[in-house]
Amino acid sequence: MRHFLGSINLPERLEANPLDMTVQQSEVRTVVMYPWPPRIVWCLRILRHRVHNSVAIKVKSETVISVNRRINIVGQGGRVVSLHKSVPSAYYRQSILFTLMSNKNHTMKNRTQFGRTSVLLAIAFMITRLGFGADLRIATFETDATPPVGSPLAYNPMVRAAAPLTCRGIVLVGNDLPVVLCAVDWIGIANEGYEAWRRGLAEAAGTVPERVSVHTLHQHDAPICDFSADALLTENGLGGALFDSVFARQTIHRAAESLRESMRHLQTVTHVGTGEAKVDKVASNRRILGPDGKVAHVRWTATKDPAIRAEPEGVIDPYVKLISFWGENGPLGILSYYATHPQSYYLTGVANPDFPGMARNIRQHTTEVTQIHFNGAGGNIGAGKWNDGSPENRAALAYRLAEGMKTAWAQTTKQAVTAENFGWSVERIAFPARDTLNAQKLEAILSDRAAPVPERKEAARSLVWLRRCQRGETLDLTCLAIGAVRIVNLPGEPVVEYQLAAQRFRRDLFVAVGGYTDYAPGYICLKEHYAQNGYEDSTGASLVAPEVEDALMPAIRKVLNARR
Repeated sequence: MRHFLGSINLPERLEANPLDMTVQQSEVRTVVMYPWPPRIVWCLRILRHRVHNSVAIKVKSETVISVNRRINIVGQGGRVVSLHKSVPSAYYRQSILFTLMSNKNHTMKNRTQFGRTSVLLAIAFMITRLGFGADLRIATFETDATPPVGSPLAYNPMVRAAAPLTCRGIVLVGNDLPVVLCAVDWIGIANEGYEAWRRGLAEAAGTVPERVSVHTLHQHDAPICDFSADALLTENGLGGALFDSVFARQTIHRAAESLRESMRHLQTVTHVGTGEAKVDKVASNRRILGPDGKVAHVRWTATKDPAIRAEPEGVIDPYVKLISFWGENGPLGILSYYATHPQSYYLTGVANPDFPGMARNIRQHTTEVTQIHFNGAGGNIGAGKWNDGSPENRAALAYRLAEGMKTAWAQTTKQAVTAENFGWSVERIAFPARDTLNAQKLEAILSDRAAPVPERKEAARSLVWLRRCQRGETLDLTCLAIGAVRIVNLPGEPVVEYQLAAQRFRRDLFVAVGGYTDYAPGYICLKEHYAQNGYEDSTGASLVAPEVEDALMPAIRKVLNARR
């Protein structure tokens, strides 16, 4: 028999006072530990003394979130106080339901005690609700993501590292399940690789994968991660040719452990800051159109031809955007967003974070505040107008981007925020596969041991994506809302027009866009691009059909307009 007293919205994680609530005599067999704030601990201790020791509580030093999201407090005689945490909506609104259950052999006396316990729990329910759940809290985490010497980078074996590659992120805890944003200095994380990252970080944060967004900065002298493609390659004698899967899983584990530890040091956010500034002589559009409306030249990130470099800058987003989190004693973390391909030069076998990572590191050293940088919708953007590939240009580009970040930081304005101003939206999109993808041909290339290894690796990645599309699998487009700030997280390599559209959709808000979540679909272009014969829209680069714009644009608008 169950009596529901009511529901209450509570944060996923609170103060570090976990309770081991152990089932002793009940049909339910669940043992979990869960962190409760001191106020709830105090109320439960009152119940323990008032209801004949009917609530068994044992404080532990470690914190574990139960997989089935069920918490049971069980007293002597089999009376059970169960706290059920349900997730009834797509946005994982959690509520705590206080429930009392008695076993099949309960007596009238037990029923009387049951009623008294109900009253006391109702009082505890009201007390814990007062003044609780108003704070938004944050923690930052970081771990090394540098692969071992000899392992595959995106295009060559690694010979050494010029500077460490890192994985950095934040976790935000409000009145709902935690949200994790993470950026890794790799070229891309795709398919099962992406899901493994999300699962690992979600478990560490006590949340669900749908509330985790993992991005890469897309550096080219850096590794890829795609366990699905690696499985196909292993079946065809090329295991480990794409990337070092053992190293990748170790990195996920290290990132999760770093996140788990950071959850012990959550700090209250009182304000969110925003600032933006123009970055000079870094970004330029790669698609240079001729008189016929077709792409006449591709201005690669490193362009040696001075005539092509001299072409107009083209459509870009020239602004770097900074979003910062502030507590009573100053800044707690900084997110930066800028849309461009990150490589100044590559194909060296020397792992490095390239100029965006260098700019990030410069600013973090200067401010002494953890900074996590995200590549925006930079699919058709590079530094080619300003870069001929000379090694010295890497430092020059890093300095220019860092100067833009410095100006944006100086221009930061703050607004007060609480957990009530914090939300997360998800749109699941079934991307249309490119009609040039043919499973039989891809399988033939993959299994042909005489074919060039790079072609077989690309065949494996394309085949994984095609099969996902044929199964009707979706990709998540997510949006973080904090006050007047929106952060849109896009999969693949989206062109900058999607970023500019997001900003137009909500001119009343501060909108930042991070690209390169699930790397699987490759370039995501506008419909008109697919008739222009450029690189980004080519069959090897973009694995989605031109109709992708019809799915993605409305989804961006929807998450930006979602009710919180």
